[in-house]
Amino acid sequence: TAAEVRTARLPTMPPPALLRTPGRMGAAGVLTRHSPAAAEVVRRLKDRHALARARVHPIQVLLALRTYAQGHGDRGKLSWTPVREVIEALDHAFDRAFATVEPTGRRVLVAVDVSGSMQGTRCAGSPILTAHQAAAAMAMVFLRSEPNAQVIAFDTEVHRPDLSPNLRLDRVEQALSQWSGGTDLALPMQYALQQEMLVDAFVMITDNETWAGQQHPVKALAEYRRRINPRAKAVVLATAANGGSVVPDDDALSLGAAGFDAAVPQLVAEFLRG
Repeated sequence: TAAEVRTARLPTMPPPALLRTPGRMGAAGVLTRHSPAAAEVVRRLKDRHALARARVHPIQVLLALRTYAQGHGDRGKLSWTPVREVIEALDHAFDRAFATVEPTGRRVLVAVDVSGSMQGTRCAGSPILTAHQAAAAMAMVFLRSEPNAQVIAFDTEVHRPDLSPNLRLDRVEQALSQWSGGTDLALPMQYALQQEMLVDAFVMITDNETWAGQQHPVKALAEYRRRINPRAKAVVLATAANGGSVVPDDDALSLGAAGFDAAVPQLVAEFLRG
């Protein structure tokens, strides 16, 4: 039968393909509670060695988890009844996948936009996540994989959230939900300058490219480079695309990304490594 054929393919399916499978198999009526397919999907998701060999990134797992748990695809064409054991296996795989992230070794200041709009804005490319959820997940990636990373939050002020590498995602989201002001993207560079922090790279995660404050981010970055580190890189992850950019167009040390999906973390890591 078609169900048997789909289930038979699971043991040899590459992990990235496996993460795309649960929803489709659920919609086809194959992945149901106590089914052979559910047991095999759970077994594969618990295989940490297979996930490590495939270098599955936590963000890949998170997107798969949130999509499967909602019971329908992004455009609503497919729907299914989520199986609790599969959701739990995806949740555990998300935590285990952090061990596969290769650190860059750079001194990174991760600055998370905590303005009010972050809670409601959906990510371009991955609408299953809000900008706030994507930012929290990226903060987790740096906290767990980079020994020299620091995370701050900003709206129209800089905030120091109480974060540690062992926190789960829901706790990180909660810690970053305390503020809801405007957006001043110059603040991370100004803060590093005031603290005389030696930073190899600024990674700013925001839902748009607007700014408020007394200094444009490009000028703040230029001042930091002039006074502290002339080779400091800047990454602006704009989870929602709009017109304009706050990174210099002709600057090889700056990267601007519009939208958010599973490819973004690797792109950022490669840029930071140079």
